Amino acid sequence: MVSDGLIKSRDSKVKFTLTSDEFKVNDKSQSEDRLAKYRRKFLSNGSSYVYSKDKNESSIIISQ
Repeated sequence: MVSDGLIKSRDSKVKFTLTSDEFKVNDKSQSEDRLAKYRRKFLSNGSSYVYSKDKNESSIIISQ
């Protein structure tokens, strides 16, 4: 996400939601191209992914 300019650094506060038809980073919808790229990278059939990180805490929710 850093290399795509979606966040400033690996240490940045971030929340992203990725489903088969939606990709949001810090509550901002991303383009169809980015959706396709990250869907290929993170999702398997019908799954969704929610990740958030703030300072020293992080959480991940993966739904099948």
